[in-house]
Amino acid sequence: MTSKNTLSSKTIEDIKRVGNAQILTWLKENDILLAGRSTGNLFDVLEKAINEQKLSTEQLKQAIAEIEECSSKKIYLMTAKNIQNLEQNRDAVIKHLKKNHQITFSSQNWITGNPNKGPTFIYGFWDNNVLKLKFSELHSDVEPDVQSRSFVTTSRIVVVVVVIDTNDGFVQLRLDNSGDTHSHRNNEGKMTEGAYEEYYRDLLRELFPDLVFSDLNLTGVANHISEKEKKRFRITKGVSTVSSNAKQTFAIPSNKKGDIRDLIEYKGASESSDGLWTTEDLTGNWTVEESEKELKKDLFMRISRKSSQIRVQRGCLEKELNYGLRQIREIQKSI
Repeated sequence: MTSKNTLSSKTIEDIKRVGNAQILTWLKENDILLAGRSTGNLFDVLEKAINEQKLSTEQLKQAIAEIEECSSKKIYLMTAKNIQNLEQNRDAVIKHLKKNHQITFSSQNWITGNPNKGPTFIYGFWDNNVLKLKFSELHSDVEPDVQSRSFVTTSRIVVVVVVIDTNDGFVQLRLDNSGDTHSHRNNEGKMTEGAYEEYYRDLLRELFPDLVFSDLNLTGVANHISEKEKKRFRITKGVSTVSSNAKQTFAIPSNKKGDIRDLIEYKGASESSDGLWTTEDLTGNWTVEESEKELKKDLFMRISRKSSQIRVQRGCLEKELNYGLRQIREIQKSI
């Protein structure tokens, strides 16, 4: 007879999908230390911990959900005007979403799901001034097989999360990269990353017709970080407009640790820019040393001014993502 706590095949596949190392990191961050985790087979270790009641299947599902909602995401940042309408008319908003979009809210946060090929609603969560909607869908990646002279198609799950701060209107649209094939097409009928992203932008406006969404202007944030946040944010690569319509890329070699602001060529370009310097893209890390112990390791982030977008790496957890977002919001408010 199968134990109630035995890992299901879906849970095993979900763990493989989000990453064994990422699951171990989540367990460590949540003070769940398992014997044999560094040397034994991960699934055997998890199975043993569950059967010994040191870990629950619900905790494991929460880990999977948190990782897939926060990790490896490109995140478009926006603001929403008329945000007070959401909290003031919460019951009407919930009724509208259920009646017109079959969207319902759960009392439980962190839920996984089984997506269809097209956009699939997974769950909604609304608590403590945070409204979250999670969607998922099946995409396919296509790779050539040279030996058989054919193409190999592999399905994968992509996750999209909308997070709205109903207190101040700060909005996140978190997306996985699209697959090679999916259900979204542009005006020319082609499957594109842009069509996939635009679908969810349009959906956001459709779900909340009383809100006015605008891209968050990151120009001041990017310039402030490059000029004044050398200790807090270490820049390993940056693209800047150094004069009228002229862009220049500065980078630290991947096998070295440093900051582009220490490069001679960066200093020279900055000094000769005649006030036309604009930071376009920043790639680097919020440093653990300046995080007042909120981070346990440096937090990678790419900040793209023009697209109002940030990117985080695989393995990023909610606490880390929220830390990075809070730095951006605090800088935005201070300038």
